[in-house]
Amino acid sequence: MQKFTYVRLPPASLCLWSEFSSIAQRFQICRDLMVRDVTRRVDKVPDFTQKDTEAMIWKSHPWKKSLERLAKDFRKRQLQRRWGEASLAKVEQNFFIAAFSIRKLSEGQKLSDEIEAMSLPIVSFKPTARNADLLNWHKLDMLYYLDAPKSARLGLRAFCNQAIHSFIFVPKCDPCLSGFYFSSDQSRHFSLYYLSVDALIETIERVATDDVLSVQIQRDPVTGELSVAQKSNKVPPRSN
Repeated sequence: MQKFTYVRLPPASLCLWSEFSSIAQRFQICRDLMVRDVTRRVDKVPDFTQKDTEAMIWKSHPWKKSLERLAKDFRKRQLQRRWGEASLAKVEQNFFIAAFSIRKLSEGQKLSDEIEAMSLPIVSFKPTARNADLLNWHKLDMLYYLDAPKSARLGLRAFCNQAIHSFIFVPKCDPCLSGFYFSSDQSRHFSLYYLSVDALIETIERVATDDVLSVQIQRDPVTGELSVAQKSNKVPPRSN
């Protein structure tokens, strides 16, 4: 592998190296940044013109602004007392979209390692002898031991996967929205999860305000592909 390189970036997601629509513009900006602010000297300026990930997002700002709107909507739902089919469907859609957006930002290298390492406080419930299926998935008291909750934590990516592939999704409205019961098509046989709406809002807001300020990259000498070894929302100290 080639030497690691830290690139100091401006403190805003709009200025990240992969945020620019023009490949030539991105390359020139990165080159200027590296000449001025790189903390370790390398023999060659890395080539940012290649799409080194199939999950590339050109601009993360619209995704994060959308997440901010979702967080605001969930806050409003905490005050809602009447629930029709359209309202419940909207909550389910927003839950899915939030999880998908977070995972997409992560796969596109748009989230810092600090945010990707976070976990969510959840409550888990063990299953009974009955299996959740297409006809009974909403009968949670029959499928899981709801009287035996167990506190746990779920990693950010694990939460996203559970939400995106949820076989069970039941919002808890008593009468206002307070949380969500969910489990993926695979996990439903082993556990049911509950996440409070406050924890979801906090997670969404932390992701939406995250900025990658320094990136450590490396190039594989065999394949020639670039990979991100480290990305942080903290600016590395200047070298003397």
